[in-house]
Amino acid sequence: CGDQDQSIYGFLAGKASNTFKEFQNLFNNTKVIKLQKNYRSSGVLVKAAAALISRNPLQGATSAAAGAYTDNSLGSRIVLSPFKNAEAEVKSVCDEVERCKASGVPLRQMAVLFRLRSIGRDFQLALAKRKVPCMNAAPEWTNNPVKKGVVLDLLAYVRLALSTTDEEAMDRIANKPTRGIGKTALESLAKYSIRWRCSKFDAAARVLRLETEGFAQPQIKGFRDLVQTIKGIKQDIKEKSAAEVLEGVQTRAFGAGKKKKDDSNTYIETVEMLKEDLAMVGESEDELLGASRTAEPGQGAGGATERKLMAFTRFVRNSSDLKELR
Repeated sequence: CGDQDQSIYGFLAGKASNTFKEFQNLFNNTKVIKLQKNYRSSGVLVKAAAALISRNPLQGATSAAAGAYTDNSLGSRIVLSPFKNAEAEVKSVCDEVERCKASGVPLRQMAVLFRLRSIGRDFQLALAKRKVPCMNAAPEWTNNPVKKGVVLDLLAYVRLALSTTDEEAMDRIANKPTRGIGKTALESLAKYSIRWRCSKFDAAARVLRLETEGFAQPQIKGFRDLVQTIKGIKQDIKEKSAAEVLEGVQTRAFGAGKKKKDDSNTYIETVEMLKEDLAMVGESEDELLGASRTAEPGQGAGGATERKLMAFTRFVRNSSDLKELR
């Protein structure tokens, strides 16, 4: 299974066409089934791609893509715009975003695709100057596996503070940093959560309240530290901005005395990067992230912070670059 028209390792002398020919030479009874119907793209795009690939001197008319078709509508015309430099490209794209926005297209229905991560930052800054909120689905820090993990650690604390029923978040940070809540303690909490019909976090709080037996002192101490940390973050969400909440997570969970100095610095640096991403969202973050601006009955002053953090954590977790680290 593969695509003979795609050979991204051509710079290393890799040729997809050779792979298909060699396979057919090795297995004489090979039957080639061409999947030529396109379900995703517009008619114009499919026709343009087929016409272009049919001119490939290495494949030509034998290519499966050369006979591609779709039942989808034709869609918009393809526009090819050459630019002298990256600055001109960024300006043109931002102009188009503003034009679409003015014509009534919601921001959350727009996307700018780019190959190099570095230019993504240029788009963010340019749109921010125009007061157009945006989010980068693949920021540069996603290149760093360590910082990817740190991002998920920090946001797991936020998620657990937003909802103590978030078991994925609980499992991730129950023992980050190390606080005595190991695998055995979590398994015991899981049993109590089933018995009491609550989340593992709420079970930990109930163990402390009822002074439940069966847990070692280091585990009890760990439960108390985790519960107090989450309570503090909850209070921050009620009283502070989203950026200040992130700072609070770093201080409460990974501050002095809880992590080695080098590790602590990594968390501090990562919080600063996340704060920049939050700042890029701008004043109209609800329009971009799909969060409601209308406060629900009974919501306090922290309602805006809560909505913004919920949308932001959901957006970051859905990034394709982070799914493997959940």
